[in-house]
Amino acid sequence: ENKTCQVQKSLEFFSHFLQDKMCGKCLPCMYGTEQIIEILQKLIQGEGEENDTHLLRLISSGLEETVRCKHGRDAAAVLTSSLLFEEQYQEHWEEKRCSSRSCEKLTSYRVIAEKCTMCGLCKEICPEGAVFGEEYIPYLADNEPYYIEANKCSKCGRCLEVCPEGAIEVV
Repeated sequence: ENKTCQVQKSLEFFSHFLQDKMCGKCLPCMYGTEQIIEILQKLIQGEGEENDTHLLRLISSGLEETVRCKHGRDAAAVLTSSLLFEEQYQEHWEEKRCSSRSCEKLTSYRVIAEKCTMCGLCKEICPEGAVFGEEYIPYLADNEPYYIEANKCSKCGRCLEVCPEGAIEVV
């Protein structure tokens, strides 16, 4: 599994390109770059749509044909290369997830109930109070493992680091 998110990587490239490399002399490059950034941001935020990958391809081919300088053509080539990882783009808009775990809005943490020994370390370290449950009490029959409330979780990863059983996973 590729650990680099191509959507994130493309956004970083085009944000840098917009600030440093683009000369601003041709409209296709200026507008195309703005549209690319807008679409990539939507994908990373989990708000992407099925049509986004197609739009990025259209913008890329339009840039290749109409830009005036080498920087613009290079930028179009970067996007075209990134789109070769179509499955990553697709999982962003279709499944609302990022397999490389780079896109924070598309990542969440969960306790694997079968592995949880109910030690409470995750609850203690959570700065947001997003972990719920009670420590294991031997004489009780209804002990339940901890769980993480996704809408409270800040995705800091501290729970993942302190769990001695590896009972927390990033999904």
